[in-house]
Amino acid sequence: MDAHIKQLRANGKTPQYCRQVTSAQLGDIIELLLHQHLLSQSQKVDLIATISNILLLNRQLHASFTSQWSIKVLTYLDSFLAEVVPEIDPAVSPNFLALVIVYRLVFLILYDGLPVVKPYVDDTNQILTQGLRHLFKHYQTYKNEPYYENVTVEILKGLYTLNHKYADQLDASNRISTEECIEFFVTVVPLSCSSLEPSEVILVRYFINLILVVSTQLALDKSRILDHLKTYQQFLTIVVQLLATNLEDPDSEEVLSDITNLFIILNFITGECNRQNSHGDLDRLVVILKHNIIPTGSPAHLQSSAQLVEDSSIYQKAFNLIGKSQSSLTQRSIADQLSLSNVTNVILQCYYNLCFSENQTQLFLDLIGYGYAKDFMQTNNIAIPSDIELDSYIQPNPKYLGKPKDKPPILDFTDFNHSLSSILLNHTKGTSSEPEEMTKQEKEMEAEKLFGIFDKMEKSSVFEGFKNPVREWQQSGRFEDLDASDSDKD
Repeated sequence: MDAHIKQLRANGKTPQYCRQVTSAQLGDIIELLLHQHLLSQSQKVDLIATISNILLLNRQLHASFTSQWSIKVLTYLDSFLAEVVPEIDPAVSPNFLALVIVYRLVFLILYDGLPVVKPYVDDTNQILTQGLRHLFKHYQTYKNEPYYENVTVEILKGLYTLNHKYADQLDASNRISTEECIEFFVTVVPLSCSSLEPSEVILVRYFINLILVVSTQLALDKSRILDHLKTYQQFLTIVVQLLATNLEDPDSEEVLSDITNLFIILNFITGECNRQNSHGDLDRLVVILKHNIIPTGSPAHLQSSAQLVEDSSIYQKAFNLIGKSQSSLTQRSIADQLSLSNVTNVILQCYYNLCFSENQTQLFLDLIGYGYAKDFMQTNNIAIPSDIELDSYIQPNPKYLGKPKDKPPILDFTDFNHSLSSILLNHTKGTSSEPEEMTKQEKEMEAEKLFGIFDKMEKSSVFEGFKNPVREWQQSGRFEDLDASDSDKD
């Protein structure tokens, strides 16, 4: 038996083997795990790891696994965790590698689509939330242990997927709260976070993803914010520094996604503060953002002792992104342009929220300029005040843009009607050469990127009422049939 399991584990580390496993063969491995009662803990871990690798690489098995095995395996993993988790004790060396493997399979089950049976969704939520709470209970003791961060990442992935896909099946009273997520976040991420290790960057990314999906689905309650005010202050302090760091080099898709998520979280918190701050008791949160994100000299700027980043640096770097999204439109793919358009919208929403006052629109135009803000204002039905001269607000106020050598490029807005629809309909001005025909693989990659962007826009409260068009096309059968020549190539 031991030799057989070791051989399965060795095979499971080979991509070619994993891709060739049949549904029946996978069933045999699962049966061995579920019904062989004399297995040691290491043998169980080997079998769980093998199953995970097969599911990760063999996409054709997902449907049969979900329908036949997912609930049985999840029930088994719940009982197996009872064996492993007690070992996380100061007196015992923990088996974090086993936990990584177990929680990774939990994530894969959720990702593939756990059959929607409410008790199992609640049980899975309990498995993940209890696991995360247990990890942070022992954080100071085990934070430097190998695989500790890996376990945390797998749990965060599982919780994000659970809250993203099964939110309507979760009782609010049993869900992990925004405040709890933020409490864990400020425990892990140092207040001075301008330089993080690669593993820390990944951990921060998954934490932000979870905070994003939880905070935008559960309303923030003012009393809870005040009860955790110091934690929120620490959180916003870290987010401001993360923004400044990510905006230094925003060219990669991952960093652009991180910037988008950070701004969405800020939008949500500032929006709630504006809505619930009638007595000014949330000013300590707003001032952190107004001092560090709005440039000095703007009437919307507030002085504070919390100087976290170089004056105006976030504003200038964010403005660079806004300008980039509206220039050289024909030189980027539609998915890349959508990514830039998405981040531009959340940046503009953030500045609009931070200008909250009787003169909100005028302050916003003074910072951004109508040329850059036009599409955003039209989309959000923001009217131009009748008492201002629009010609004076076409460009942002130059005094906010720094020294001449540091200024972001300013576009000529003689005709600035470059909207996303004009990109999609290929109506942009100027001449351009015909783009090279994409391969089928490139088209699929582009479609996946688009789906991810649309899905994020649909989930985000920033884009109220937005529906993922790709999902709607799938559900309504609006995709065109493949040409015979294309299908013959498969």
